[in-house]
Amino acid sequence: MAVTKILARKGRLDIGINEAFNGNKTEELVLTALLNCDPGRECYQMLDAKRDMGKEDSVQYCYIIQSFKPGKVTSEQVLEIARRVYPGASAGA
Repeated sequence: MAVTKILARKGRLDIGINEAFNGNKTEELVLTALLNCDPGRECYQMLDAKRDMGKEDSVQYCYIIQSFKPGKVTSEQVLEIARRVYPGASAGA
């Protein structure tokens, strides 16, 4: 059975971004995607957007995790599923 989690996080945004782009967990960033951000500028752009919207306190970011039973889907299929759910997402860092 597939499991998808969307976790709201209140911690530092830069730490969350570094965790999301951890090459050891994402097959050297093959399994990452960006939505409305430029590679290498994610933190700055997200902080600017939060400031523009008056949302600098409370939740800092959401972290999406997808899990599948081993051997049921390939890494590429998992990323394609994420891109279908979030169609604006582009290749990661």
